[in-house]
Order: sequence, then C-alpha cells, then structure tokens
Amino acid sequence: MVLNILKELGSTEKIAVLVNEFGQLGLDGEVIGRETSEVVELAQGCICCSIQGDFVRAVEKIITTFNPVRIIVEPTGLATPGQIVTAFRDPLIRDQVDLQGIITVIDASNFFSGLIAMKDLFTGQIRLAGIAVVNKTDLVRPGELNWLEELIRKINPELKLFFTKECKLDFAPLLDVPGPAPEILAGEEKFIADVHFQTFSWHRPGVLSKAALGEFMEALGKGTFGSVVRAKGHFVLADGCLKIDWVHEQVSVRETTCRENRLSIIGRDLNKEQLAKALDLCIGLG
Repeated sequence: MVLNILKELGSTEKIAVLVNEFGQLGLDGEVIGRETSEVVELAQGCICCSIQGDFVRAVEKIITTFNPVRIIVEPTGLATPGQIVTAFRDPLIRDQVDLQGIITVIDASNFFSGLIAMKDLFTGQIRLAGIAVVNKTDLVRPGELNWLEELIRKINPELKLFFTKECKLDFAPLLDVPGPAPEILAGEEKFIADVHFQTFSWHRPGVLSKAALGEFMEALGKGTFGSVVRAKGHFVLADGCLKIDWVHEQVSVRETTCRENRLSIIGRDLNKEQLAKALDLCIGLG
C-alpha cells in the first residue's frame, strides 16, 4: 500500500517513510527506497516498549534530515497502533508532528487464520484505525467477504471500509482522517510483541539450488524449525530471482530482482541454528 501512496502522491508532497522491519534485514525498506530516497529503516523487532526509544529517534532523524510534509509509518513487524501513537507522544517529537490518522490493511484471504493466531493484535489494529483497506478481495468468495465485513464492523462500527485488489484506490482523501479518540486509546491494552515472538534473519551471497530451496520451504511449512507466523525473503537462483512472502502458512512466490539471498522470519520457538544451517546447505555453505 505504501508503494501505491508514493506513486500517487510522491510527486506532489514531500513524503518520508519509516519502515519498522521484523528481523535485522530491511527487505521492505529496500523496495520502498526505489520509490523515494527518504526512507529510514528501524530493524530488529517491533514498535514496542523495548525499542520505542529507537523509534522516537528515527522519527526525529526524519524530521531534521528530510523536513517532510508527511511521515508514513509502515510497521511491517508486529505492533499495535496504540504503541505507535504512544511513541509519538514522546516529548522529543510530540510538538513537531500532528498525528492525522491510522490506516490498517486487512488481508481478506488470511484474516480469519490470523485472527485465531493473534487475536489481540488484529482486534487492536481494527479498534484504533479510522480506515481499513480490505485487500485481496479477489481471493475470497463473496459470502466470506460479507462475513468478514460483519465481523470487522462488530469490532469497530465507525471504521471506514474500502475493498481492493492490490491496494489500488484513491489515497489522497484518506490520509487526513482523524486519529483515535483519547478515551479509545486510553482503554487499549498494549500488545507487547517481543514477549511472544522471535525473529530470525539470514543473508548470504551465492546461487541457491531451486530443489534445495523447495525442500527447505516444505520443512518450514511442517514446523521443522518452529512455528512460523510471517516470513519474507528473496533468493538468487540459476535462472533468476524469486520473492517469497509467507503469511499464516499461505505462501506467494513471484519473480523479482535481487543481488543476494535474504530471509526474515517471525514466529514462536524458532530453532535459529538449524534454520541457518539448512539455508546455508541450499547454497553449499554447510
């Protein structure tokens, strides 16, 4: 969605992006950086108590370095909007920013499995958002979409809903929605993601065996290395480069461009040593 906003408004507004990556590697920051040079990356974790100081300093860096008209925060890790709003109240930056609103993107094809796995996180995002973009509507049946809408409106009846494919819509009117009311924010329990989740990051040069990568992904799906909630990466193969995006056991694969192999994973009970060993074996480094 951030890429679509930049393509639509980047030529008329000076927009900076703060990408909060999960893991130590900046995959989304690298992609967004192709659309704008004004990207600050906050890696290793989520916007929660343990790294809110880093988040505040990153926002200050954006303001002093770029002086943008608008800052977009893209929390690709696990964070509730409440934690982000709390961070913006820090004395270091609170008088320099005007919080205009929260937009949450809902993956229609994975919403119900995600809600079961991470109920607090999902409901917290919906409660505090002013707008929800329900994406990938082409991947679900109409009846499922109606059920999803009904459930979302029970969580937040005031939420403005937009249904999209590939997050394509007119963003200009959406970016100035008001933020959550103080009484709603005050009642929102914080979801401290780093108590429940681990992150794993891996990057190597070289060319992977497609067959070995397939075996690794199969083992990942079987829980051989722990319970994977989210994973994303790109891999160099003999005949090109593949980008892999994993959300709740659903995997999308597409061709892309890359110069080295990278993978970031978030999950529970991850065996990081075995993960690294298995990936190294894919390029003969084991």
